[in-house]
Amino acid sequence: MKITILGTTPSVNSLYAKGRHGNIYLTQSGRIYKKEVGDALRKLGVELPEPLRDRPLRVRCAFAFERLWERPGHPVRLDVDNRLKVLLDALAEALDWDDKWVWEIVASKHEGPVERVVVELERLVLS
Repeated sequence: MKITILGTTPSVNSLYAKGRHGNIYLTQSGRIYKKEVGDALRKLGVELPEPLRDRPLRVRCAFAFERLWERPGHPVRLDVDNRLKVLLDALAEALDWDDKWVWEIVASKHEGPVERVVVELERLVLS
């Protein structure tokens, strides 16, 4: 199953905060991002197919950014790993799916004219 989400996936650094008692919570920006992803997938009628539900999955995330380099040898601060948590949480909520079924994650970043992330979910056969 392949899903394309347009726009920039925000970094977890800006989406989670620590409360007065040390609890971690999702900020308003994080809630907005998750809602936007959910709304977009529902509008497109995207649902998790039964063969992928409640089974170990491999998730591939290819993030496209307009620019990856400040100048030669100096990459822009675009940490892919900081974007995975909120992306998986948004997908889990939108698809009514538990991301505990993620066994393997492959993430990459690329330059492209349109910022987006392409997510592929595939069943992982365990040996």
